[in-house]
Amino acid sequence: MKLVNKTLFLVLIPLTVLFYLVHIQVLHSIGVKPSTFYYSLELEYCCFAFATAVIVFVLQKIKQKNFDTVGLIFLWITSIKMIACFFAVRPILQLESPTASIEKINFFVIFILFLAIETAITINLLNEKKEF
Repeated sequence: MKLVNKTLFLVLIPLTVLFYLVHIQVLHSIGVKPSTFYYSLELEYCCFAFATAVIVFVLQKIKQKNFDTVGLIFLWITSIKMIACFFAVRPILQLESPTASIEKINFFVIFILFLAIETAITINLLNEKKEF
């Protein structure tokens, strides 16, 4: 449980806040109002951070029980998350507003950022020595 808290508080939460602040600044600098988006940025970041926290927690529990399946479980969970994200992004894909293309890119960028975080944490989990 100590590793879960360390990962969440030292990696996930600060990166989420940092990415959110940078994202807001970039959108404001190009003149886009995030308040006009179908999903608010706060909601997107909270949902993706929560999903990443759940994935990290599950992977750490799997590592304790069966280290050899961590990579496979990561692939399965990530695939499930991708399918869920596809259904969440469908309303955005059907939008025809002036900011629709920016909103699509916005969702994709947030997905990729959190996927990169999950992948980095999983790599660290897989590189740690087995506990006997």
